[in-house]
Parts: sequence; C-alpha cells; structure tokens
Amino acid sequence: MELYTGYNDNLLYQSDEQDKKKTEFVYLVPQMGAAIEKKSRKHYLEYKAFLGQYFNSQSDDFVDHYVTAENELRLSLRNAIELNGAYSYQHEARGKVHLRVTLR
Repeated sequence: MELYTGYNDNLLYQSDEQDKKKTEFVYLVPQMGAAIEKKSRKHYLEYKAFLGQYFNSQSDDFVDHYVTAENELRLSLRNAIELNGAYSYQHEARGKVHLRVTLR
C-alpha cells in the first residue's frame, strides 16, 4: 500500500488568478496479487487501485483500476507459450497530471 499527500495551488490549471482552485490531496494506492506455479505452468494476477481525494474539490475525486495477468505454459524444455494482458479503467483528469503510476 502506498500513500501520497500534497498541496495543489492550481488544480484546474487556470491562467487567471481568480479562477485558480487551491486544495490539499491524498492519494491511496492499495494493491494485491496472486501467483500459482505448478510444474510446467505459471500464473500471476495483480490488481491495483489508485484512489484520489481532494479536500476542496470533491467533484475531482477519482478511483482508477489496473489489472494485469501473466501466464506461462511450458510445452517442452525449449518451447513455451506466454499469454499476458492488462486492463485499466482511468478517470479523465482536468488539466495536467503530475503523478505517474507504473505497473510491473
């Protein structure tokens, strides 16, 4: 689990000083994974959520979801089949996003 906190003095990236929205934020990143290895097979599944909460702008709160799967089937000493996939469901942020999440 990861936790990020901070302050954004221009959440909406407005050029006009009176339109700027200032807020503190908390990002929480829980994750879990499962792995199974059996003789000639390997399976791995990971889920990660990215929850963002802004104290002065609840309409900009979000939850992003990331799922990855890796599978390997060994056919012989020299041959194997790998099947990997990923899915993400992300919010559409207003302005620019400065925080980056990378899945491994």
